[in-house]
Amino acid sequence: ILPPSPKFLTSAIPCSTTVEMGNLQQLMQVLLLLACIAVVGCSASSSPTCEEVGLKLRKRHLQGEVMDVVRTGEDEEHFVILTSKRQVYTSHDGGRSWKHVKLRAGRKNHAIFTGVSVSPVDPRTVLLSTPDRRYARSHDSGRTFRLHNGPVAFHDIRPNPNSANLWLASGFSPSCFANSRTRGSHGDDASVCKRSLYFSRDNGKSWESALHYLVDYDWGSCKECVVVSMHREQKGHQFSLNQREILVVYTQDLFNHKRQIISAALGFRHVKNHLFVAAQDPGNSDGMHLYVSRHPADPLRRVKFPKDVPQRRYSVVDVVAHQSMISVEHSDGLGDLYVLEHSETEAVAVLHKVPRDRYGHASVTPIKGLNGGYIANVVSESLFGQQGAIRSVFSMDHGSHWEPLDKADVCVDILGGMDIVYY
Repeated sequence: ILPPSPKFLTSAIPCSTTVEMGNLQQLMQVLLLLACIAVVGCSASSSPTCEEVGLKLRKRHLQGEVMDVVRTGEDEEHFVILTSKRQVYTSHDGGRSWKHVKLRAGRKNHAIFTGVSVSPVDPRTVLLSTPDRRYARSHDSGRTFRLHNGPVAFHDIRPNPNSANLWLASGFSPSCFANSRTRGSHGDDASVCKRSLYFSRDNGKSWESALHYLVDYDWGSCKECVVVSMHREQKGHQFSLNQREILVVYTQDLFNHKRQIISAALGFRHVKNHLFVAAQDPGNSDGMHLYVSRHPADPLRRVKFPKDVPQRRYSVVDVVAHQSMISVEHSDGLGDLYVLEHSETEAVAVLHKVPRDRYGHASVTPIKGLNGGYIANVVSESLFGQQGAIRSVFSMDHGSHWEPLDKADVCVDILGGMDIVYY
């Protein structure tokens, strides 16, 4: 299974450090070796060492564990790392050397960062968010950064997928964290705790206020299209407002005009132009329904499930032109997998008792480099005489049909201890 543009191989074969690859041909040889091991059968005793596959190791100690790695620039030489201690490191030689980013702010060095964002249209533009109103911006793939003052401390920053100049960012007012009677840089009353959304038209140099009492947001399918969820009530402390009175709003001109899509929403996801919305059941305060449309501008349609079972949370697993794959949590830690076909209103159950973690992620993993391929874990009623054992299955058609994964228990020692990371 070959990833599209691999750069690093992080492995436990048994070494556990960043491995530098000499070239793509060498990496292909390594991946083919691993594929052969998986096909012919594998065991812990047959695990190759790093030296046997020709990997050169170079360790670099950082402040904190690596939380995020993003590639910047137009080639494969530029990277930015964010660590668990909120430190940022940059590399401009393919990871051979790393520079600790420290920016001068008055008389002190500013070296605490909370997030990294890179424009997919112009990857030379990098924005770093900080715990305060400052944010750092680079226009040369992270070689140099300059501090700017933002309207608030940005909670997250999202670049536009179609334009290098357009960005969205959200942040909480200062009173959400401390007793403050100050006013924001845009004249907003910062004494009231609320989350606000801002947009930039000049590649992150300046920001304009879009709306307040924000819950979630995402870029839409056109250049200036945005989907947001926000509180109906626009006053008071945001954390004390009714979480079941949420509006989903859509704009096609960057908030000059807004259209309400649905009320009483509980959450939404915008995936490949499709809009999925979870909304409260009008007749049951503890129930919910799933709605879907092929485009945010199209009317939402309620999804019909084959049987009346509790629906607690939804997760969008896969979306293609002809169908969608949805995980629905019916009980604590377990859910069923459904496929929404052409009509997208009739859900067909394809897998039962798929484990889900506390964040709502289903135990379904795409097979990288193989379109439509997925591996999933399900709780078996009885496997080797044990109740509640886990078995693995795979699908090659975007989840419509599933088959048992042979030798999954034999290969777990080597495949379970290996993590192939690509950027």
